[in-house]
Amino acid sequence: MIIMDNVLNKLVGLGIPGLIFFYVFATCGYYGAAAITFSLAAIGPGGMIGGVATLVLAGLISSALAEYGFDKLNEAIVNEFKNRGKSKEDILNWINSRWYISGSKKAYLRELINEYYS
Repeated sequence: MIIMDNVLNKLVGLGIPGLIFFYVFATCGYYGAAAITFSLAAIGPGGMIGGVATLVLAGLISSALAEYGFDKLNEAIVNEFKNRGKSKEDILNWINSRWYISGSKKAYLRELINEYYS
């Protein structure tokens, strides 16, 4: 059963970059090699190589999320901030300055930080 879990995690990890590439590819308006070139160049910085690197990074992140989940990943990030000597206030200011983190996620992270620093 452990082998099947690993296979499923890898498929999920490969699925997100595939979806990203598919949506850009499908909406680009080109066909064939030009569509592939345009799609990769549009996905990431630095042309096609940047697009490939962005897809690889998206795969690594989605694979980690599939294996550990958001909560464990958040705990590891907060723990790493603490190990690097960041103060509680520094971390809270960093979280509050990020517009893309939802209010409910910010509340969860504040609670998590309070647990780590209590």
